[in-house]
Amino acid sequence: MKKIWKLILTFLAICVLLACCGGNGEEEKPVSTQPNQVENVGEPAETQNKTPEETKAPEVTIEETVIYDDDKVTITVKGMEAGWTGLDIKLLVENKTDRNIALSGDNVVVNGVTMSGWLYIDVAAGKKTNGTLTLYTDSLETAGIDQLAWLESCDARIVDSDSFETLAEVKLEIVTSLGRDYAQQLDESGELLYEAAGVKVIAKVMTDEFYGKTLLLYVKNEGEKDVTIQAENISVNGFTVDAWMYDLVSAGTVRFCDLDLWESGLEENGIDTIEEITFTVQIIDPHSFATLAQSGELQVYVGQ
Repeated sequence: MKKIWKLILTFLAICVLLACCGGNGEEEKPVSTQPNQVENVGEPAETQNKTPEETKAPEVTIEETVIYDDDKVTITVKGMEAGWTGLDIKLLVENKTDRNIALSGDNVVVNGVTMSGWLYIDVAAGKKTNGTLTLYTDSLETAGIDQLAWLESCDARIVDSDSFETLAEVKLEIVTSLGRDYAQQLDESGELLYEAAGVKVIAKVMTDEFYGKTLLLYVKNEGEKDVTIQAENISVNGFTVDAWMYDLVSAGTVRFCDLDLWESGLEENGIDTIEEITFTVQIIDPHSFATLAQSGELQVYVGQ
């Protein structure tokens, strides 16, 4: 049974890597809440009319530091380096228990932007293991992040790798030489679709992806609590299609959310060109799963 679970996890990891590392599509189309009205998303004003020397980022380093320590584990950040899927944060995990464990997590906050990451480090009972927390290149580029200033885990936890029982939730914080006060520039352009429960949803662009199409939404959580945002009742050109968006947005952060439209669903309904997308959004408490807000039908027109 243990081997079966590990095979399942490996398969899921490969799927996540393919989804997160597919890169932005070659074509981007602006979107609008009004038909025949589109707004082009340009370069942030801060980077316009600057020479390469002025926009060149300084070298950023991470000092080796113990970032978590209790009776179960000690976690040390060792540094960072570019990996084949993104930026790898190198971690040393020491298992102080007599159980086989894993350090696991799915979401992180980077420079104030919530995004998916990959963290799964197996450590045998009483042993140490070097592993990585990976920040995907595609997610960093979409957010406009070219330098890591600070990072916080959203859902990191220690699990028994045999039974998958959660043994402890851990809060990881990593600060680089840029410092916690670094101000990340964010592109908030687009059209406001919905606002409720301290959350704003802004429509940005439509992109082509290897699995279909993606409507990029900018979600800003101005509240004091984490929220999950979910898209429901999704239709394209009047046809209900296979689609998905379910993302955590930490308190006081933003997230660039992908509303993914699967190619199979578009083909089944004979959709070659997307003219309009309609959907609703539900804002959920990720801990109690209570609904905090529910929108009516939202409509987005795709620029041609």
